[in-house]
Amino acid sequence: MKATILTSVLAVILSVANVSAANPYIKVFSNIEVTETGTIKEFIKYDESQSIAIDKCVYTYDAAGNMLKKATYKWDSVQGWVAVNKYDYNYNEDGRIAYTTYTEWDSKINYWASTASQLIHIYDNSGNLMAIKQIQVNEDANFMSMK
Repeated sequence: MKATILTSVLAVILSVANVSAANPYIKVFSNIEVTETGTIKEFIKYDESQSIAIDKCVYTYDAAGNMLKKATYKWDSVQGWVAVNKYDYNYNEDGRIAYTTYTEWDSKINYWASTASQLIHIYDNSGNLMAIKQIQVNEDANFMSMK
């Protein structure tokens, strides 16, 4: 579980590092806040040549180190930070990911979209990942369709 989270975080850091390497004016700033209930990590991409923020990713972890949420935002010079999408992670009693929900920001209603894509993780009796099923759910988490 922690290996999966660490791999995800490492992939994001490396991808940000690649962007920064391609453009020396792009800088990444980080802020990490650790509390009793968990950790929030924020990474902001900033273009020094234009003096503007580009985007940011915010990762939320529980006290055990399990990622609970990843939210992505883009900078708008009028509105400030505008949400783009988010991933919510839910775990089973064994500490494995039970399902992940992906939701996009709906700029028409200025709130998260009423439909989301959910990845259900299916494990065998030994806890080995057997399959991942994708379904579409509405805002009430009611099943809509399966892919």
